[in-house]
Amino acid sequence: MTARQRRKPAYQLVRCAALLGATFVTVKPLPARQRVEVQTSDSAIVALAAFVAGAAERVSHVWPGFWSEQEGFILADPGKWVVLYTTVPAPPGFAVSSSHVGTTRKLPGQVYVLGGEWADLAASRGGVDIEFVLGLDTVTAIPIRDSASATLSLLYHEAFHGYQRRRFVASQRPLEAFGGAVISTPEYEAAAEVERRILLATLHEEDRQTVAHLLRAYLAVRRRRTQSLPVEVQVVERHLERMEGSAEFVGHRMRIVALNEQAEQLVHILERRLTDSLRAPNVANKAHWRHRYRIYGTGATIALWLDRWNPTWEQALERGRDFEELLSEAVDFRAFEADSLAEEAMRDFGFEELVRHFRDWARRPAPAPLPAELAERPIPPIEPRPTLHSAVSPRFTTPNAS
Repeated sequence: MTARQRRKPAYQLVRCAALLGATFVTVKPLPARQRVEVQTSDSAIVALAAFVAGAAERVSHVWPGFWSEQEGFILADPGKWVVLYTTVPAPPGFAVSSSHVGTTRKLPGQVYVLGGEWADLAASRGGVDIEFVLGLDTVTAIPIRDSASATLSLLYHEAFHGYQRRRFVASQRPLEAFGGAVISTPEYEAAAEVERRILLATLHEEDRQTVAHLLRAYLAVRRRRTQSLPVEVQVVERHLERMEGSAEFVGHRMRIVALNEQAEQLVHILERRLTDSLRAPNVANKAHWRHRYRIYGTGATIALWLDRWNPTWEQALERGRDFEELLSEAVDFRAFEADSLAEEAMRDFGFEELVRHFRDWARRPAPAPLPAELAERPIPPIEPRPTLHSAVSPRFTTPNAS
């Protein structure tokens, strides 16, 4: 990696800070041993941290009870800078900063800067600290990404995991069960891909009855895919979807609100997430990781529809209910219709062709280790029929409203 490549995230954040309205960033002098000289790159990170703190009231409505002006966090440019926002005194070595980022409202906390790497902090080495204990405060720490929007999405996502630990009713999660041959059969892979395509189709629809019918079809295919699985595998899938899907939804939704982006931007983000969901690099021969990656997009898409149709879904999820239960109630899914719905959906979304594809893939000899950028499991370019992609097909009609 070149020096220019290593500077890229901070360089792009400089531009983002300007767009966020940062007029100037200075450092208040401290004793010589604590003084930090602020360069252009860390000025941008300081400005972004101050912006996040200033946007707290605006984003606090996304998930009731999560995030406030008291929320501490850390943004790190690994090996170079650690930028902290907290309402408690910072550890020794940090310099107090002053920023003006388009808000005159006084914040209860302060932004601090530390040069170099903080040995105890995983984020300063490129990792993530969901609950980093900082004296009397507990903060989320992340490494910066290549844009302000990506950094904000990651921060809110990881901080929400900390909130889940504190507020969500725990669910059983035998994570080791979510792996092995049981979830890597051609039929399982094909059904999971059909589910992804159905959820993607819902994002292209505006009519509520049409969306509800597609979601019932999704639940029917899901029911068929999972009914023969061991109970512990079903439990861990619902657990991961509940935790990662909600965090994915909250992370992107809060970033959109914070940056005053158009609300429909969330749909575009979920489209990309679902499109990439079975193409994750480095997991070509690790079914449990591939399907865990898929759950981020499927869970967040279900959250989108619950957020529109069920005003109390957040509290229900916190109390221990899962996405499959809540979605089934929201769209009036009936078990006796499941078989016919699944048959039609699997036919229209290319299930048999997908089974042949995954079966052929499984018969291939084990390849030599591939470079990371090539280690993908390709998906055949089969899209839903045009009538299903943009509307409901004649055979897949929406029941008349009564």
